[in-house]
Amino acid sequence: MGGELDPNRDDVVDREHSQSRADVAVDDTVGIEMKRDLSNSQAKKLRGQIEDNLENYPFGIVCACGIKVHPNGGN
Repeated sequence: MGGELDPNRDDVVDREHSQSRADVAVDDTVGIEMKRDLSNSQAKKLRGQIEDNLENYPFGIVCACGIKVHPNGGN
């Protein structure tokens, strides 16, 4: 892999539906996990998802938007 996505190259972007795969995959090389309104309990699960994705992809990205953090650790 050359480091950057080449605009003249056909990269395969796939949206996964299995529990052990990333939400989005690029060329089976980059796994992307996407989260919206992430709660504390979901954040705890995210670590396991990242570890699972790194078993399937050499590179990983996490995009989390609207993170909800409660000082008492609840949802």
